[in-house]
Amino acid sequence: MTRSRYLIPAASQPRVRRAADATGVALGVLLFLWSWRAYQRVDDVEATVSGIVGRIPDWLGGTISVVYAFGLLYVAGLFLAVLAQWRQRLDAARDMVLAAFTIAVLATSLVRLISGSWPRFLPELGLAEPISQFPLFRVAVVTGVLLVVAPHLTRPMRRFGWGVIVLVAVAGVGLGLGLPSSAIGALGLGAASSGIVLLIFGSPRGFPDTNSIVLALRGLGVEVADLSLDDDQSWGVRRLVGVSDVHGRIEVKAYGRDATDSQFFARTWRYLWYRDTAPSLALTRMQSVEHEALVTMMAERTGASVPRVLAAGLGGDDMAILAVDRSGRRLSEMDSDEIADDLLVSIWGSVSDLHGGRISHGGLSSAAITVTADGHQIGDFGAGVVAAPGAALSLDIVELLVSMARLFGVERAVASARQGLGEEVLSDVLPYIQMPGVSAQERRALSKPKAFVLEVHDEVARVTATEAGEQVQIRRVRGKNLLMVGVSLFAVYFLLSLLSDIDFVAVWDELQGAEWPFIVAAFVVGQVVYFPEATAMLAAVGYPIPLRPVVILQSAIKFISLAVPSSAGRIAMTAAFLRKYGVSFTSAFVQGSIDTMSGLGVEVSILLLAFASGGLTLGLDTGETEWGPILLVLIGLVLLVIYLIRRVQRLRDWVLPILGEASVAFRDVLQDPKRALGLLASNFGSRFVLALSMWLILASLDVSLGIWSVLTATVATGLLGGIVPIPGGVGVSEAALTAFLVLFGVEETTAFAAAVIYRMATFYIPSGAGFFSMRWLEKNGYV
Repeated sequence: MTRSRYLIPAASQPRVRRAADATGVALGVLLFLWSWRAYQRVDDVEATVSGIVGRIPDWLGGTISVVYAFGLLYVAGLFLAVLAQWRQRLDAARDMVLAAFTIAVLATSLVRLISGSWPRFLPELGLAEPISQFPLFRVAVVTGVLLVVAPHLTRPMRRFGWGVIVLVAVAGVGLGLGLPSSAIGALGLGAASSGIVLLIFGSPRGFPDTNSIVLALRGLGVEVADLSLDDDQSWGVRRLVGVSDVHGRIEVKAYGRDATDSQFFARTWRYLWYRDTAPSLALTRMQSVEHEALVTMMAERTGASVPRVLAAGLGGDDMAILAVDRSGRRLSEMDSDEIADDLLVSIWGSVSDLHGGRISHGGLSSAAITVTADGHQIGDFGAGVVAAPGAALSLDIVELLVSMARLFGVERAVASARQGLGEEVLSDVLPYIQMPGVSAQERRALSKPKAFVLEVHDEVARVTATEAGEQVQIRRVRGKNLLMVGVSLFAVYFLLSLLSDIDFVAVWDELQGAEWPFIVAAFVVGQVVYFPEATAMLAAVGYPIPLRPVVILQSAIKFISLAVPSSAGRIAMTAAFLRKYGVSFTSAFVQGSIDTMSGLGVEVSILLLAFASGGLTLGLDTGETEWGPILLVLIGLVLLVIYLIRRVQRLRDWVLPILGEASVAFRDVLQDPKRALGLLASNFGSRFVLALSMWLILASLDVSLGIWSVLTATVATGLLGGIVPIPGGVGVSEAALTAFLVLFGVEETTAFAAAVIYRMATFYIPSGAGFFSMRWLEKNGYV
């Protein structure tokens, strides 16, 4: 069968909704809003570009017109190519038509609303004089259609499409149809519209077809017959099973060149969010194959019963192939009475062999094990790790223990694990038998996962005679706390109005005159802060924790901050969360503190840079200040604390272990450049995201203030809010932010209006959502 070099195989292509499409929508909206504001305020760069365009000679203008027309012709040609195979590609044709229609309507309406004229649909005909419009109609349509059809195209065609988009955008500006901001706004509109269409209908995964895989295997020296899709399809790779005359039953994993879900950024996202892909985060399909082949062969050397690698390599220039001999039935598909106790014990023996060689599986459920005529095999080492840390080995055992308990009963599973692993190993795993230690797939297979995991935990504690560790108690938000917050907020605003003579009528007028699209964008950007906050915590902790519950934890911390001062609430919540991953209370407390203290360090550094550069001054005259007595007082306080720790036994027993673990934890972070840089970069990123949200709010109020000035104001406000022992910094943050914005030249009424909107977008409304995040964490056993 002849395969197209321009379109991915049409048969058997599942459609999925990708995180990349949602990201494209968000980035497209932000790009459009930013360019719209830039179009309203033509700067020197755009004025210079307009001047250059006016001097373009006629011969060059003709060439630019050809380029501009080529974009439209290219889109039409792609549509005809898709339409020629309409029986197999009806979905692609539908996506292109829907995207083109949606963007045409939106672009026409926006051009009419913003520019006061109708779009120049065919400027090449010369029927009307070119005028500057926003956004550029053709750029938006070409961008949207090419992005929506991109998942159906091979990689070279996708890259060519991006080149066409850039050329059309430049040509539109060159013809005088719009400013650079007009072209950028059109790119944002096209990206957002195409992303919405793909989110509605999904994107094809771009898997290689079966005939191509058979040919690729033949090129690698493996002849296979009756190759068919496996019932269990893993994420990001096509799994097949077949029969070989030489090797018997084999299992094949095929990574296609254009399998979009196996691309680097998508794999990175899924690994961080779910922790169900290889932690190596392979850059290419070949690296994915090589990684799994290496871990499988290393596992074989430990003496564990694992499949034998038959072939691993590139199948031509289209895909990467991994083939292993895999016989028998999956353990997850067998009934309890078909499995002997000796077989379960032997499986645990293989697990012990793997872990003895410091190899973790990364997804050791019953689905990864097959029962053969002479025993068993442990396969699927795509998420495996060589020289794995102890936590990864413990999580392997927890996953398989819960999986076996679900299939064969709790007592039987625990008894076989005790016999195959040894009582000491099983006892050491006890702290990890928590809901966070069980994969999402295994939890979904249980009707009452929380109660079931607790039953497994109690059974392990019983058979090993191990006492369960003490759980961390979390302070809850009660009605009286919320009432106190409301009273405090009212009182602070009342005092603020008396002290600053703020006219709330003028504030209301400011809010009514605000550009609400920018406020909506500021709210959306403000919620992005959960991601850098989560990555900062992961860098501080150093444990392989999925990103999703950590992100939700950051939202829950907002809710807890209504009752507990922010720094204390963050440390307590982080400690409780880590306890569910088997971390001791002292270690959890210390690691939670590392994240908080590094954040404070980043904030102080930003403010010191602002002071040093002259970007921030409080107008205080300290020339006659006597610093000697102040230093003596500070030294005296330090000596008093040291004396109390040395003399008070109870205080010493509590403080010294924490200080000891803290020094070790800080040393571990500093000795790992990746963790240290990740911690600092994530903390800076979270502050920058909040500053960007504030910048958008000021833009909505027609205030032009540099992003670094805004960053200084929000960081200084956050630092004060974290130090003052008031839950959530209620009132204090609003007053401080208003004062700092005034220092940077913002009018007082406008500054207060911006501060109120900022706090609503980044704290008060997210705190309400944090209640549901807290409930989710409790329901799923994360706190």
